[in-house]
Amino acid sequence: MINLKDIKSKLRLILISLIVFFGVDYEFELGFVDGLISLVNQGSPQDGAFISYYENEKIEMTGVYKDGKRDELWEFYDEEGNKKEEGSYRENIKEGQWTTYYTERSGGRKKTEENYKRGKKDGHWTYYREDGTKLEEVTYKEGQMDGPFVEYHLNGNKKIEGINRNNQIFNAIYFHQNGDKINGLQTIEDDRNSMMEIGSFIDGKKDGEFNYYHFQREMFSGSSRKGIKKEIWKSGQLVERIDCQRNPVECGE
Repeated sequence: MINLKDIKSKLRLILISLIVFFGVDYEFELGFVDGLISLVNQGSPQDGAFISYYENEKIEMTGVYKDGKRDELWEFYDEEGNKKEEGSYRENIKEGQWTTYYTERSGGRKKTEENYKRGKKDGHWTYYREDGTKLEEVTYKEGQMDGPFVEYHLNGNKKIEGINRNNQIFNAIYFHQNGDKINGLQTIEDDRNSMMEIGSFIDGKKDGEFNYYHFQREMFSGSSRKGIKKEIWKSGQLVERIDCQRNPVECGE
């Protein structure tokens, strides 16, 4: 077995010497192209199937090079041999469907199902929790959220459904875990982003004044919160937004 650790160390010394003495700086990948050990960098004329290994001899990545650029299907693994992600390139740019995976304690469950067009997020994306339940579905266009989106409760019922346009949410409808639309004054907490919002709903749509906070849970002193913004809504449509950091008086800070 070839000692990859020793080879990589020697190649790094050579590259450091090139950088120091000649100002040459290359990003490289050490692996095997069509079974032959090879050092691949951008612009190198390599062609063929590529495979590289971690120093513990586990596979790091596999794929195909065409004219020195990543092409077709590529797969990436962690040092324990768990697949991290897979998808296709076209001339070194992500293209088409990609899938990422949780690698620890999850049995290889999916983390995301993604779509790219010329390297930008484009099309339908699905996000999953580590337990395998669906978290949300989002539509992208040229790297920006644009189109229908749905967020889900842990039990699989819809939590929020609406439309994204220019990073703004329109016609969002909010649901309880049992599937009923939310009505009346509500406090909604988002533990992922340490966010809290307080406001009223009519038939699942925001209606009236909404206040948004950052909150922090303390083990012994409960929790604290700080105002971020205030919004005025009418039948699910945003009417006004106030930045509480710039206008603390209007937010009652």
